[in-house]
Amino acid sequence: MPVKKILKKTAIGFLCLAGLYILLLAGAGIYVNTQKERIRNLIDVELREKLHGVVSIGDIDISVWKHFPFIAFRIHDFTLSDSVYNKPILRAKTMSTTFGLTGLLLSGKKIDDVIIEDASFHLFTDSAGYSNKYLLNFKKKHSASAAHSSGIEIREVKIKNLNLLVEDALKNKRISLLVNALDASVTQTGRVMQIAVNEKISMKNGLGFKLEKGSYLEDQIVEGNWLLKLNTDTKDLSFKRTPVSINGHPFNLAGSFSFTADPVFKLSLDTKAVSFSQVKEIVTERIRQKISKVNLAGILDIEGLIEGSLLPGIKPYVSLNWKTENSSLKTHIAEFTGCNFSGNFMNRVDKDSVNDDANSRIVIPSFTGNWGEMKLAGKDISLTNLVSPFLRFNISSECHLQSLDNLFSMKGLSFREGTAKLNLFYSGIVTKDRSMLAEMEGKLSVSKGTVDYVPRGFTFTKCNGDIEFYKDSIHIPGFGCRYLKNEIHISAEGKNIRRNFLAGEHTRQPELKCILQSPYLDLEDFRALFAAKKQGAKKGRSGQGLTALSNKFDNLIDHGIIRLLIKVGDIRHRNLLAKNFEGDIRFGTGYWEIPSLSMNLSGGYIRLLGKIDETGNEKHTARVKVNMKDVDVKKLFFAFDNFGLADISHKNLQGNFSTIASINAGIDGSGKFVPESLSGVIDFSLKNGGLQNFAPLAHVKNYVFKKRNLEDVRFAEIKTRISISGTDMFINRMEVESNVFRLFLEGNYGLKGKNTDLLIQVPFNNFNKRNFSEEVMPVNKGIGKSPKNIWLRARNNEEGKVKLTLTLNPKLKETNKKKAKA
Repeated sequence: MPVKKILKKTAIGFLCLAGLYILLLAGAGIYVNTQKERIRNLIDVELREKLHGVVSIGDIDISVWKHFPFIAFRIHDFTLSDSVYNKPILRAKTMSTTFGLTGLLLSGKKIDDVIIEDASFHLFTDSAGYSNKYLLNFKKKHSASAAHSSGIEIREVKIKNLNLLVEDALKNKRISLLVNALDASVTQTGRVMQIAVNEKISMKNGLGFKLEKGSYLEDQIVEGNWLLKLNTDTKDLSFKRTPVSINGHPFNLAGSFSFTADPVFKLSLDTKAVSFSQVKEIVTERIRQKISKVNLAGILDIEGLIEGSLLPGIKPYVSLNWKTENSSLKTHIAEFTGCNFSGNFMNRVDKDSVNDDANSRIVIPSFTGNWGEMKLAGKDISLTNLVSPFLRFNISSECHLQSLDNLFSMKGLSFREGTAKLNLFYSGIVTKDRSMLAEMEGKLSVSKGTVDYVPRGFTFTKCNGDIEFYKDSIHIPGFGCRYLKNEIHISAEGKNIRRNFLAGEHTRQPELKCILQSPYLDLEDFRALFAAKKQGAKKGRSGQGLTALSNKFDNLIDHGIIRLLIKVGDIRHRNLLAKNFEGDIRFGTGYWEIPSLSMNLSGGYIRLLGKIDETGNEKHTARVKVNMKDVDVKKLFFAFDNFGLADISHKNLQGNFSTIASINAGIDGSGKFVPESLSGVIDFSLKNGGLQNFAPLAHVKNYVFKKRNLEDVRFAEIKTRISISGTDMFINRMEVESNVFRLFLEGNYGLKGKNTDLLIQVPFNNFNKRNFSEEVMPVNKGIGKSPKNIWLRARNNEEGKVKLTLTLNPKLKETNKKKAKA
């Protein structure tokens, strides 16, 4: 048969079959539309037999032409509700499908697709434990024929605009999302079913597994293309590494689920170059609040693993790794730039305990970054137990001292030249306040530094040494510096300092014990100690946390109690030059206390104790007790600027001076005594004394001893008590036995050229020159009354000079008598 005839007959046959199919569709369409109500009732009955709950459907549409050559079937206003609350578990505006006529005629019925549009799905469990999840199960079939009847194969499911809500009042769980679009197709090879899913989901309130902790993925948009594999024999569901978009950023997910008697799952994720703000948006509100205490400006690479049981109440194992480079890290205390670090979070530190926050740990093996101009390096940083956090870290830095000054900006101290190495260690709990600073340990090493102490205007140079701090103590094993001509070596121990001033605990008194050693000190260089304190200029602060920290340190300098133990080979103050100076001085708020101070001075020694109080701007009051022994009086007067006396000075005196004195005095801003403020008592002794070229003795020659040499007088021991009140010194009766005369003296001496009223008793035996010898050292005879005397009175004239006159009334004024009794 010719080919043309074969083709012609084939075409005619095909057209006949097509025509027959069209006739069948037309007949079916006519039949369906005439039997629509009956079909709707049949479907309603079938659904009621298959499904639990209350089923309701609206109208149905069947079209044989709309999707030719397939038949289109659509149900309007479908609802499936529970029988207790009558709440729909599923409500759909439309549910539709298409199928071929031949597929329905075969025993294995196939439906090409199911499309659900504008729907809502609500699965709930109330506080009493009632749940509508039973509506998800089909009713059981009892007949053998029903048990062996063939099912319907659905090849593709499409969803458009499905609101999904899952609530569990008992578990305080709530999942809320909108499926914008979902297209799932199923193919099966043997026992392995492959499900391809293309989805776009708006997460709305997100995944709230524990509402008190917030929800994951809240207000996020998730898009992905999945290829799921389900093994119907092993009941395993898995998917390989799949790209998923969360709010436009790509993530990769892979996972597996085993739905056996002991169901388990495993999920892994990774992403590159995700911002910290994007990460915060994915996690729950509680996690967001915790991690929002820091702000990271930069990108992260993240890898994570979640695995565990699918049974309720068993928390999964979580491990999360991250890495960032050249990021900025901001906290409430400081801001760090150029940060490079990696880390890990896990919630199974102890494998024998449950997986939770109490069993969690964050580890950062290494960290580098910049704090201002300081380069930081950290290692072994860990935070264990997120319920009661325990922190460990080891941070080191090397920088210029100027960088520390810019960071801390303390008004009291200013760091300039030099370098510093800083090491910080901590192992302890994390607190909301700064009390953890009291537990921090570390070491600061300074090299070739220059430091200004602003309140006193001191600039210390060539600063070298270490400062170590442990828990609440500070240790300075050795620190050297120079101030002007003074070379200083310091070691120190501090207690309760950081606890008191940094953590705010004032139950224990802070104290810094400082040992200062120097071969030579010139106290004139430190006269600013008596001047008014200077206020440091306010500098720019790095942040509120550092502002508070700097202010606390400023308070330590201004108000802390500092004990200074001094040991100096040679010490100078103006004319004073002492050796073997040793002192114990306590600096408190507004006072100095001197428990002990000693030195070798002018051939003898001095022991001193007392207290100096600040009473106003550049004003101080001193209460001092002094014990001197065998001090060269000439050098002593020279060293102390003649104690403010106008008529006698170091040029007139010689001898060895000893005293026990208790004196109160005011001190001005230059460190000098204020004569008007003096008060106290002096018990003194002058041995091997001498008086040269003393002007008042020249006046004596106007009355007596005119032919004796009063320009160089040597004395036996002179001793008495002197009471001081302001510029007045009351001298108790005192024997003066010399190589040229013998006399007794008592009365008031005015330091300012007034109020001098001295009564001088000159026994008649003075006029017997044989009683005196310039070659023989005089010896005291006692202060008993002599029957025959000449009485002289020494008083200030109008010019303030002391003038001697004869007196016939050898009595003291009443005020001087009172002073004598005192």
